[in-house]
Amino acid sequence: MSTLDQDLRWDLRYGIQMFCKHSLWFLKYSALTLFVGIVVVVLGVWSWSGVRIWQIEKPVQDAWQQMTGKPPEAYFQAMLLQFPKSSMNESARQLEDLTARLGIFNPIPNRLYGGERKGAIGPFATVDVPHWVLSHLRKPNDDLDEAPAELRQYLQSHRVDLDALYALVERGDIPRWETDLSQLVRAPVPQLFYHRQLQGVIALDILEKTRKGESGSALRALESSWKINESLRARTELISQMVAISILKLQAESIRKMESVPVEWQQRLNVKAWQQSFFRAMQLDAAVISRYLTHTNHPIKGAGWFSPFVNGPLGKPLRYLAGIESLELSGEVLSLIQRTDFCSLSPDTALKQVEGSISSWNLGTQFGATNYLRGWRRSTEGLVTAELTHKILQVKAARDSAKNKDWARNLAPMQSSLCPEAKWVHEVAPNGTIQIQCRNLPEWLRNEHPTSTPLTYSLEPASQRRTPL
Repeated sequence: MSTLDQDLRWDLRYGIQMFCKHSLWFLKYSALTLFVGIVVVVLGVWSWSGVRIWQIEKPVQDAWQQMTGKPPEAYFQAMLLQFPKSSMNESARQLEDLTARLGIFNPIPNRLYGGERKGAIGPFATVDVPHWVLSHLRKPNDDLDEAPAELRQYLQSHRVDLDALYALVERGDIPRWETDLSQLVRAPVPQLFYHRQLQGVIALDILEKTRKGESGSALRALESSWKINESLRARTELISQMVAISILKLQAESIRKMESVPVEWQQRLNVKAWQQSFFRAMQLDAAVISRYLTHTNHPIKGAGWFSPFVNGPLGKPLRYLAGIESLELSGEVLSLIQRTDFCSLSPDTALKQVEGSISSWNLGTQFGATNYLRGWRRSTEGLVTAELTHKILQVKAARDSAKNKDWARNLAPMQSSLCPEAKWVHEVAPNGTIQIQCRNLPEWLRNEHPTSTPLTYSLEPASQRRTPL
């Protein structure tokens, strides 16, 4: 072997030895640096979260007590006593069986009825209210067309099932589904898809009965619809309240088409009571989310680069801060709703006002800002529809009992319960047609309705009312 080859081999061995030596040194001190860095970051995050908790905890507690009368912990414990754990009652079980017989989409996932799973879209090519029903209810007058042959055939073939459903609700308890508020966001909730679809079938039946002059049968169906929806309104979770108000809107649109509606239905359309239960659900939802963030070990999704700390074993202070921040922003949004009712302030403007309080790392604050404002917007739209129906029933009752042609002058405008400046008025045209509308509603709310139910309605004079078929 030549001297050159020996030198090259020695240089290669020496290079490998030096590389290994310095690599070990580098890895040793890199690991030490990384460990020190992690400790510094963790201590920094703990210090930051501790300062933030110290800054906002007391003001948040005070604000919550001012809004609800109790600090957050006492408020949640009071809600546990007010809404104890309960199971599904027999009325709800039988209602689900009858719903399945009607072909309604999936009352409860993975449950079999009669040995076969129901289809994925229900009987009308939609998981929601039949399209014909929705389009017909949007008409701003009492005109009723005959339903398409497919829908009439459905009602005829399921007449026994529908009558059994009405009889069940009429003679039995209001259906109740499982509740367990202590499970927080994992609490059981009814499968709410089928409630909308079932209520759409009942609305179809009401319209057809009304068109044929079967006012008593239509009222019976309406009463059943109302009792079923009351089961959702009585629940605590916000999603159930949102579905209940969407069904209230459907019911209100159906009621205005009916004849001989008893006067007590005007009181049932009391929008303030519905508004209060919806607001209560938002308050409780805020308390549940805050408690879930603070007191459970379930991972928080969407925390960005904070995720390793929030969801790790060292993340307790951050979890506690996440719960307080969520409660802080929710309280700010709910207080804003309580002060304004959005009559002089649109939800979009309100969202801009609170955007600065939305934490970039805390998904709970993002939910609080968007869900409650969107929910209140939708609930207000539904309640305005109910108010219009209240006014329509009031005018119809006065029209049908009038003994002279000057009856309309003696019927005062109806003040809106949603906006102090707004009022429902009626005007009688020279041909006797009665036009009902609301004056001074907020601009943002009027803009909600181009594709929804119009906020005006026309009634024919008593002499021109339609005759039953």
